[in-house]
Amino acid sequence: MENQSRFVFIDYLRAFAIIGVVLLHVASPYLYLYGDVSMAAWQVGNIFDSLVRWCVPIFFMISGALLLRSNKEPSLKEIGVKTFTRLGIPFLIWSVVYYSYKLYKGVFDFGIADFFKRLINDGIQYHFWYIYALIPIYLIAPLLTKWIQRLTDKQLIYLMTIGFITVSLLPAWNFAMEDIKVTNYTPIKEYFYLFLLGYVLFRIDFTKRARLFIYCLGALGAVLTIILTTHFTAAKGSFEGFFYYYHSPTVILMGIALFTWTKQVCKQPNAIIQAISATSFGVYFVHLLVLDLIEPYFIQHIINTNLLIAIPVNTVFVLLSSMLVIGVLYKIPKLKPYI
Repeated sequence: MENQSRFVFIDYLRAFAIIGVVLLHVASPYLYLYGDVSMAAWQVGNIFDSLVRWCVPIFFMISGALLLRSNKEPSLKEIGVKTFTRLGIPFLIWSVVYYSYKLYKGVFDFGIADFFKRLINDGIQYHFWYIYALIPIYLIAPLLTKWIQRLTDKQLIYLMTIGFITVSLLPAWNFAMEDIKVTNYTPIKEYFYLFLLGYVLFRIDFTKRARLFIYCLGALGAVLTIILTTHFTAAKGSFEGFFYYYHSPTVILMGIALFTWTKQVCKQPNAIIQAISATSFGVYFVHLLVLDLIEPYFIQHIINTNLLIAIPVNTVFVLLSSMLVIGVLYKIPKLKPYI
């Protein structure tokens, strides 16, 4: 049996990631106000958003770390049932919730056909894209487990290096160097790459020197995300979010650094972290609904508050409110596994 302390850091990663997701959505409206708000206010939003862009990649990495280490060989039926239970049912429930809310707000016109059309085209709620990306990965992953586990550490690092070049570096080159584009290559799908990357980072224990190098690259990624987003936004005259993309090299480097650091340092259980981690999946679904409902009560609408203070305060407000909603729903018998 594996040492369970080895998995404590996963709770920390989940907690960090969901906090990052909430902060990202609290800060992001300011990014699209470039030119309409002061440069200082816009830059505060840019800094906060840049520093948490690793949040969704971390969720993909967690899934890879946990699923690809399994020694079980499930049948195709078991794979389908597990995927539908873990992802499909919660996704359908929350799709109905958001569709109903948007009917109430007058955003949608009711129709069964309209609901299913939006459901299959990612048109009900924008942050559901994550579930659309995760479902095929869950279906495919068990079929690849044995092959991945047979690879040596050097082979895994080689695979991740090739993936990083095609998934991240070449798209970044093509974005920055429009006159010298590299078009004749086939990238690994970026979210599947992040999924594999999570398993690799979980499995390989880096030396102290290697970890220090990874941390430096992560810090560089954070700084470059801020600087490059500012540069290309100014050049364009409106918000340019290429270096916010989850396959951006700067974002991937931040994700690798955070995963490595958390695995190395966060080994002791923490009650607050465990509470956030335990509700993270439900919070991911519900937080934008909560955000829309309580945004009028944000601190900057009540008193004149600097965004450096307002964004973190509002993030805590939305996070705790979302956790409260999910905590109450978890009390309903038999509902917890499906939300």
